Amino acid sequence: MKGYMVEKQPINISGLEFKVSFYVAPIEDDMLIGLDFMSSHKATINMDQGYLNICNHEIPFVSIKGDSVPAVKKGDVRIATRTVVPAKSVLRVPCTANQPLKEGNYLIEPNVKTLLAPRVCIEGSKAPVMSFVNISDNKVTLFKNQKVGHLYEIDEIVPDSNTSSNDIVYVSKVTKQDELPEYLKDLYQRSCTGLSESEQSELKSLLINYSDVFSSHEYDIGSFTAIEHSIDTGDAKPIKQRFRRTPICFEGEAEKQIEKMIKADVIEPSVSEWAFSPVLVRKRDGSVRWCVDYRALNNVTKKDVFPLPLVEECMDTLSGNIWFSKLDATWGYWQIKVKEEDKCKTAFLTKFGLYQFKRMSFGLTNAPSTFSRVMNLVLRGLHWKIVLAFLDDVLVLGRDFNDHIKNLAEVFTRLRQYGIKLKAKKCDLFRQEVEYLGRTVGRDGMKVSQSFIDTMAKWTVPTSTKEVERFCGFANYHRSFIKDFANISAPLYGLTGKKQILLGRTTSGRI
Repeated sequence: MKGYMVEKQPINISGLEFKVSFYVAPIEDDMLIGLDFMSSHKATINMDQGYLNICNHEIPFVSIKGDSVPAVKKGDVRIATRTVVPAKSVLRVPCTANQPLKEGNYLIEPNVKTLLAPRVCIEGSKAPVMSFVNISDNKVTLFKNQKVGHLYEIDEIVPDSNTSSNDIVYVSKVTKQDELPEYLKDLYQRSCTGLSESEQSELKSLLINYSDVFSSHEYDIGSFTAIEHSIDTGDAKPIKQRFRRTPICFEGEAEKQIEKMIKADVIEPSVSEWAFSPVLVRKRDGSVRWCVDYRALNNVTKKDVFPLPLVEECMDTLSGNIWFSKLDATWGYWQIKVKEEDKCKTAFLTKFGLYQFKRMSFGLTNAPSTFSRVMNLVLRGLHWKIVLAFLDDVLVLGRDFNDHIKNLAEVFTRLRQYGIKLKAKKCDLFRQEVEYLGRTVGRDGMKVSQSFIDTMAKWTVPTSTKEVERFCGFANYHRSFIKDFANISAPLYGLTGKKQILLGRTTSGRI
C-alpha cells in the first residue's frame, strides 16, 4: 500500500497540542495514535473510569455534546451472520440492532473482549457495520446474534471546537490508480461500462475493500479449511502404475507444471505406495492441460453423491434481476485441502520423482461433490436469494445497482471468511447480460447463447452411435428453445442404443 510520511505536524487532542510525525495511507479510517506517541508522552489508559491520562489531563473515551443531555441507550448491537476474523487482520462485519431504529444518529460503543473495535456513528436508516481488529495469531469466530456493542441515541455529532479547517494538512491527493491494486485495474475498467460516475466510485471502493478476496498473483490461490477432501478406498490395496514416457511434443511441460504446483503449495514429494501417471493434452488455444489418470483409483473409491441443483430452478431464480456478476475461483479445486491420511493416494509419477497432492486434484471421482459441498457451505443463507452456484459457476444477482453492490459485498464477505480467492481476469461484474449454464440471461429474460448456435453450426454429421448420442445430449439441453423438438429428434433417438452404425452424408448435409 502506497502512502506518505508527514514530519512534525500539529495535532490537537481535547485542547492539548502536540507535534507528531505520522503516515498517511490511502484508506478512509480515522487517524490512529500509536504506542510510540503514548510512550513518549507517558500516557496511560484508565479502563475502569474510561479516560486517557496524558500530561496530567484526563480525556474521556466518549464525549457527547448537546445541552447537557446524556446519551440514551437504545439497545444492543449483535452479529448478523457467523463470521471468522482471520489472524492479523481487520474485517468489516454486518451487524443488527436488537430493536428497530428510527431516523437519527446513533453511537455504537463496542463491547467485545477478543477483538479490538473502534466506536462507530451511524444513521438509524442504515444497517450497522462494525470493524473488528484481530491482532492475535489465531482466527476469532463471531457467532450470529453475539452481542458486540451497546447502541446509544445522540442528538447530533459536533466537531471538536478546538479543531478548525486550518489545522488540517493535505499532503497529497491520492488517485484512483494509487488506491486500486494493479491486479484489479483491468476488472475495474471492464466493469465500469454502463455505470455512472458515482456508481464507478462505489464499485472502486468495493474492490479496494475486498481486494484481499482476489488473487494478487498466480500462486495466491487461497485455502479453504472447513472441509477437507477425503478418498475412501475401503480395504483396497495400493495401486501402482508403471511410469509412462512423456511425448516429445510435451517435452518440458511436465517440469513447468511441477514447478508451478510446488510454488502454489499444491503438491509435495511423496514416498507413497500408490502411484498414477500424468496425462498431458494440448488445448485449442495451444496451452497444455495437465492432469493425472486416476481411473484406477476412482474404481476403488466409495462414491460421494452431493445433489446438484436443477438448471431450471437456477433459471427461475434469475427472474426480476437486472444486474449480474460472474465470479470465478482461482484454481477452485486447489483451494480445498486433502485429508492428511489420503494424500498418499493421489501420488503421481514423473521423471523428476514421485509427488502427491496437498490440495484436491482434478480427475478425482468425488472432487465435484466436495466442491459443491464447499460452495453450499460458503454461501449458506445467500444461495437461491442473491447468488446462484452450480459447481464452479457462481452468479451474483441484483434488482438495482444498490441492491447488487450490497449483494456482492455479502458474497465477498463470505469468500473472505472461508479463505476462497477469486481470479479477477475471469470475473465479470455489473453485467446486464451474461452467459450462464449455456444460456444467455439478462434483464429481458433468457435466450440461447451464441456459443451454442456457433457449436451447432459447425457440428459435423455423426458417423457412429456414440456421436449420435453426444449430439442428442447436447441438443436436448436446449430443447426448450426448439419447437417440436421431440418430433424432430425422434429419428436420431431411434439410432441410439444400437451396437454399431455408420451414417452417410447426404447432399443436404442431413442424416
